[in-house]
Formats: sequence, C-alpha cells, structure tokens
Amino acid sequence: MVSHAPAAPQTTAARPGWVLGLWALAGLCLSFVVSVLGVFLVPVGLALVVVLVVRRRASGWPAALVGAGLLPLWVAWENRAGPGEACTSTATSQSCAELFSPWPWAAVGLVLVVLGVTLVVRTGPARRDRAA
Repeated sequence: MVSHAPAAPQTTAARPGWVLGLWALAGLCLSFVVSVLGVFLVPVGLALVVVLVVRRRASGWPAALVGAGLLPLWVAWENRAGPGEACTSTATSQSCAELFSPWPWAAVGLVLVVLGVTLVVRTGPARRDRAA
C-alpha cells in the first residue's frame, strides 16, 4: 500500500532565473526614461512590471536595479575615451565627437548593479528559509 502524504507547504517560492531576467529587462526598459527611446521602452517596462506583479513574481524586483544599471554602464563604455573631443579617421574621412567623462556613468551603473545583486542574494528563498 502506497501512502501519498501531502506535499509540505512551501514557505517561499523559488525565483526561477527567467523571473530575474524579466525584472532586469523591465529595469533596463524603464532606465530609458532619460532617452528619446523611452517613449517606446518605458511602456514595455511598465507592462512587464504589471505582468510580474499580477503573476505574483514581485519577489524578484531587486533584479530591476541590475537592469537599470546596464544603461549607465553602456554610456560609460561608449564614452571611455572621454572627457573631451575624440576623433577617428579613415582613408576617406575624419569625424570628431565630444565625449562625456565616463566615471559618473560608471559609478551610477556599478552602484545600481551591486545594490541589485546584493538585494537579490539577500532576499532570496534560501536566505528567508534560514531566517525562519
């Protein structure tokens, strides 16, 4: 005779990687509020947030900080030769661009990413189980 014991109730739901990825994508989309592309991407980010909250996947929200930190890190990378004017030459043309200092962008991006990763790790299911 096989006894089927009821499954033990889970105190916390595990956060699959795709949930954290969607939160990071939402954060990235929302970070474009500072850009003209925000007209298209901010509504996508807001829709993702609504879907994740309605589907009870809100525990992964700190990953949105990681996504939001990616845009300033990208701006820092694109301005890595700055501050000042940077020129590039080819055989047929020369172009110059005024670049920002990458350091403030890198600092903001790193703070957001480190804070997001720290909060994801500290609020993870394993951490909450140990506290109980």
